[in-house]
Amino acid sequence: MDPQSLDWLHRLIGSGADTITWWQMSIRAAVLFLIGLIYVRLADRRAFGKLGAFDIILAIIVGSNVSRAITATAPFVPTVAATGVLVLMHGLFTHIASRSHAFGMVIKGREKQLMKDGVLDRRAMSVSGVTVGDMREAARLKGKSDLAPFKDAYLERNGSISLISRD
Repeated sequence: MDPQSLDWLHRLIGSGADTITWWQMSIRAAVLFLIGLIYVRLADRRAFGKLGAFDIILAIIVGSNVSRAITATAPFVPTVAATGVLVLMHGLFTHIASRSHAFGMVIKGREKQLMKDGVLDRRAMSVSGVTVGDMREAARLKGKSDLAPFKDAYLERNGSISLISRD
């Protein structure tokens, strides 16, 4: 690839730590936030515990940005500006997701049914990385020794398993 064909990219996001502007770093932060969100959404949601992908990617990038600003490996003001852009994006996306179900599903994902009418959906469990042991653990956390008292089960958007009683 001809290096000159990437000139537009270098002008847009900068090419060196010594010459990057605050707005170039902000563009980088916004782009990396979106890329990171996609990566985390593609990963197994249970790998990240109770946080949603949306929150995890913000925490990772903010932590990274803050550490670089603290250690002076990145310019202070541009780093703070870029981090501010991410926090504002998070707030904006959260606001939009609270008003648009479709946008919320894209950003936060959706639940997956793992058990219906007392019958485990082994395929859904396999795709979601949930074992029978995980399901039994969820039952124990509800104070039951097995899955018999439960009608339905869902892998929630935050990675937890919710169980719906038969009664």
